[in-house]
Amino acid sequence: MNIEKKIKQYWDKGGKTIRDFDKIFPLGYAGTYADFNMQHLEMNAILKYINDGDSVADIGCGKGYGALYMAWKKKIKITGIDYSEEMIKEAENNSEQIKNKLKGQAEFLVGDVINSLPNKQFNLVYTERCLINLTTWEEQKKAIENISKLVKQGGLFIMQEGSSSSLEKLNKIRVELELSPIEVVWHNLFFEDDKLIEFAKGLFDFVKIDNFASMFTLISRALHPALIAPEEPSYKAEINKLALKLPNNGDYGYQKIYVFKKR
Repeated sequence: MNIEKKIKQYWDKGGKTIRDFDKIFPLGYAGTYADFNMQHLEMNAILKYINDGDSVADIGCGKGYGALYMAWKKKIKITGIDYSEEMIKEAENNSEQIKNKLKGQAEFLVGDVINSLPNKQFNLVYTERCLINLTTWEEQKKAIENISKLVKQGGLFIMQEGSSSSLEKLNKIRVELELSPIEVVWHNLFFEDDKLIEFAKGLFDFVKIDNFASMFTLISRALHPALIAPEEPSYKAEINKLALKLPNNGDYGYQKIYVFKKR
C-alpha cells in the first residue's frame, strides 16, 4: 500500500472517532485532534481573520468541527471541503445537529486539494493542519497553487500548518530539559518557513506569521513534561488550561499561521 492510500485510510477511520472537548462548543468534542486545548486555540486564532458577511472555505475540514465553529461564531457562508467521504458524512451529521444554533451557514463537499477543488472563489480560505498531510513538497506546492485560485483578489489565505523551523527551536529546549525531541508523525510533512514564504510570494503577498501558539506549546510540550517526568503528560492537565490564558511570546509553536493576501 502506498503512503497516500495509507493516509486516506487513516482519515477515513478518524471520521468515526469521538474525542473529548470542554463543552464550550455545542458539539462537545474536538474533531480529529487529541489536544482539544490546542484545537480551541487554533480555531480562535483563525477566527480573528474572519468577518461577518465573508464567504469562507475550510480546506481539509475533517468532520466539520472548525467550519461549524466559525459559523457558530460569525454570520458567514462557509464551505467545508475534505477528500475523505467518511469525514464529510460526519460533518453533515454534525451540521444537522446544530444548524439552528449557527449564526452563519455551512455546507460540506467532497474534494481533493490536488485534483478537485470547486470552481468558485471566497473572501477567505483557510487550512487547519491539512497541507502537512501531503507527502511531498511538490504536492504541497501544487495544493497552494490550487488554493490560490479559490481566493478572490484582495482576499486572505490563512494557512495554519506545522512548522519544522519552530519545532527545531522547541526541541532544543526539550533537550536542555532532558526530554527527547518531538518527532513529526508518520503522515505529516512540516513546512520550512523561509522556503514556504519564498514559494508563496509567487502567488500571494506575504502578510505575516502569527505565532499564536508559542507560549502554550512551550508550556504544554516542554515545561509541563519536564516538571512531571518520568510520568507521561496529559492534554487535560490543568497547567495546559492555564497556559491558554497567558500572553503569547516567542517562536516555539510548531503549529502557526502563515497569512497571505491575494494580489
